[in-house]
Amino acid sequence: MEPLPILLGLLVSGAAAAALLVATRAPPARRLLGPAARRTLAIGCAYAAGHLLVTGWPGWPPPSVTGRLFWLVAASAAAACALMGPAFGAPRRRFVACAAAAAIPALLLRPLFASTWSPAQGAAMLVACALACLGAWYASLPLERAMAPGPYLGHLAFCAGGAAAVISLAGSLGFACMAGALCAATAAAAILARFLEGGERGAGTGVLVLGILASILIASSAYAELPWWGAACLWLATLAGWAARVPACAGLQGWKRAALILGASGALMVPPFVAALLATLEMQGE
Repeated sequence: MEPLPILLGLLVSGAAAAALLVATRAPPARRLLGPAARRTLAIGCAYAAGHLLVTGWPGWPPPSVTGRLFWLVAASAAAACALMGPAFGAPRRRFVACAAAAAIPALLLRPLFASTWSPAQGAAMLVACALACLGAWYASLPLERAMAPGPYLGHLAFCAGGAAAVISLAGSLGFACMAGALCAATAAAAILARFLEGGERGAGTGVLVLGILASILIASSAYAELPWWGAACLWLATLAGWAARVPACAGLQGWKRAALILGASGALMVPPFVAALLATLEMQGE
């Protein structure tokens, strides 16, 4: 893969997220969309732009897993923004969350059901991935409500960047670039949420970021060399914010709280990073 599309994908993702967040601060947009919906729309559209620069237009029906991933993100961003409206109550949100948790692994892993896995193995993988997605989404909502949007999205950007590094070492530059585009878009949203929007709160943006990251991790494990246990470690790193809610650490504030969360995330990302690095060095030595 050429380096220019990779760099353009990262730059475009970050710039597009920033531009959309600035544009949606106009009064008409602010009346239609709350702060969380604006951030969700910006990250979803920005990631899609970076994805297209890296992989090209996916077509319809998408012939590859990267194409299916793009359309999943597009549908997820639209659904996430719609669900933040007043017309959708808690029961509808729960139903859509359950449907999305089942749809993401089903659509991404469908080609492997007949060619690689037995029906029992396929069903087990589908259920495991769906439960992991749903559990992390619900576990992330209290964190997003408790934390300011800038630090929370900054932590998710850190996790996406760590995933990009591990996936790249695991031998899949394409999926690594997708994680990098997600990192750039989320980081731009985190910075603007902190300095431009004044920390306006609202839960829901994290669900979209986690949904995109889950799709990338599932695809990287199924179609590249990222081991499933490594994907699980990277996925658990997104919930490291719970470390700051342990009673012994609940009093930490400011940079100490941020250091604790990033340190816990980094500790979970170190094992798959070291394993991927050792595998890469072993391959180069042969």
